[in-house]
Amino acid sequence: MYLDRIALLTKQSKLKNVSISTAWNELVQEGVNGCGFVTSDDLVRTLERLFGDTNGKELATLRKGAVKEGSRRWDDEWNGVAGRLLGLCE
Repeated sequence: MYLDRIALLTKQSKLKNVSISTAWNELVQEGVNGCGFVTSDDLVRTLERLFGDTNGKELATLRKGAVKEGSRRWDDEWNGVAGRLLGLCE
């Protein structure tokens, strides 16, 4: 059912393409529930910063934000975004 609706909306050009950066920005709030990186060097610097923080304050903040984000329910997110877009709920 969902796939048929997605195919129809795509054919009608009613669905925009979603890029990784678009999805990433919807999921990760920089410094709140995660840290972004582009290159392996960026990742190394981020990990060094996080694990080099002797009091662990930044890592604790990210963990708290990630746990909060993880508590969001699938149905709430689905219905509020994709369900409406696909015309499956109001």
